[in-house]
Amino acid sequence: MSDPVAAVSPVFTLLTPCYNSSGLIHRVYDSLCAQTLRSFEWVVIDDASTDDTLARLRAYQAEADFPIRIIEHPENRMVLAGLNAGIAAAQGEFIVLAGHDDAFVPEALARLHAAWLGIPPELRAGVSGVSCLCKDQHGQLIGQPYPQSPWLTDMFTAFFRYRRAGEKWGMVRADILKRPEFRFRDDIDRYVPERHVWYAIAMKFQTLYINDALRIYYINQSSHESLSSMQRIRYVKGQRYAALQCLNVFFWRMWPDKRSLLMSLLMYVRLSVHQGVGWLTCVGAVHGMVQRGLTALAYPLGWWLARRDRQRGRI
Repeated sequence: MSDPVAAVSPVFTLLTPCYNSSGLIHRVYDSLCAQTLRSFEWVVIDDASTDDTLARLRAYQAEADFPIRIIEHPENRMVLAGLNAGIAAAQGEFIVLAGHDDAFVPEALARLHAAWLGIPPELRAGVSGVSCLCKDQHGQLIGQPYPQSPWLTDMFTAFFRYRRAGEKWGMVRADILKRPEFRFRDDIDRYVPERHVWYAIAMKFQTLYINDALRIYYINQSSHESLSSMQRIRYVKGQRYAALQCLNVFFWRMWPDKRSLLMSLLMYVRLSVHQGVGWLTCVGAVHGMVQRGLTALAYPLGWWLARRDRQRGRI
């Protein structure tokens, strides 16, 4: 039986927010049981599931040889609230976000930790963690590998200068995620794209990137749709906030990838229209003469996109 409180602080805390995950969460549990590095705890945040997810988690808790802690939300509060609760409770040195429907290879934690230990000690204070690649359930690499491995750089360089797109995974120092400035903004909307935290961390810290495919990301699952998908537009306020942050805070760091900037710009205008924000307020909320001028120019196209959304029943 697993002790709910580890006697010694573990190296890793695995965080898994879940909702009605009874048929999928065995992937995470089975992956943890197979890990070669055993210094970890699993913190699961149940978001008021209505199936037997909790019963399954309690059964795991009774039989596992590693600590499992369950945080129960009495009402559905969605993923950001779950992440914040889990981060606050985490006892590990590093935090790994483990999706309720994901798996990872048996050497995942050991290889992440070994990569971290390979960073010269005098540099570690300026490094947030380690990022790795993902593969699908058929063993195919998702996205592009990094141009070198290991590669110590910042997220903006990796994603916007070298354009290494696709699913990525990894670990982040718990002391960084516990800072109030990096809290997931569940106070703005029930969902805000998580990039608002990852980009904020990247403004101050580098990451070590490795070309090890350690996470198994299941594709083509009919039950799965991204919360930020524009097939059906939801959480307009939260998504607009994230797009505005790209213009006001991260604009010049994203500058090498003009396409991503254009997408953020049009997304901001489009969502502003959906939120009922007029041209003057929309443009006025943007900082910087360049950003503000581009927003004014983009407004007609963003307005047209919002009109098309309504015509197609996307909102």
